[in-house]
Amino acid sequence: MDILVGILLVVWGVALMAFGLWLFYALLPLWYGLFGGVAGFTIGTWMTGGANGWLGGTLTWTLAIVGAALFAALAYSLEPFRRILAGLLMGFSLGSLVAALFGGGVFVTMLFGGVGALIFAVLVPLFFDPLIVVGSSFSGAALVMDGLYLILPFLGFALNRTNAANQSNWLAIVVYIVLGAVGLAWQLSNLRRWVQAEGYALGRSPTRSL
Repeated sequence: MDILVGILLVVWGVALMAFGLWLFYALLPLWYGLFGGVAGFTIGTWMTGGANGWLGGTLTWTLAIVGAALFAALAYSLEPFRRILAGLLMGFSLGSLVAALFGGGVFVTMLFGGVGALIFAVLVPLFFDPLIVVGSSFSGAALVMDGLYLILPFLGFALNRTNAANQSNWLAIVVYIVLGAVGLAWQLSNLRRWVQAEGYALGRSPTRSL
């Protein structure tokens, strides 16, 4: 079961890490669904203390599915506010994932998630493309690490992000930063092409960012 969940997390993470901005432009409901799922998965994880059993796994994935469905639906109903919504959702997701490096828990998760949501909600409308790339790259990298850790638990010294800072597991932090940087570099190398493609598809100037 852990291997299957791990594979799902890796696929989910790679989709965000490598194609976060493209998914926003090409498949808006899917983009919101992926980030809504990250938020639900994170909330379920700290509610269950990271338990893997039937109860823990069922609750965590139920919240992930509910979050994905909810925010995919909001992609349609809150279209005029999509940049602010994107900032709130991505900021909370990224902040709560980073909180895991410091032990997680309800207070730390909500603190990091809340601060991230506020910062991204303000900055994303102003610097949209770069922050979408940053948020999706590092959120995806966290999910890839979590998935690989479930598949290869003996590599916990390099993949286990949970409480890594407090346990001085610097290698896991370095792996997280490197993976995020790889996703960041890949998306930035494709940013202009993705934005131009969306501009042509919607009849806009191909050099204008949405």
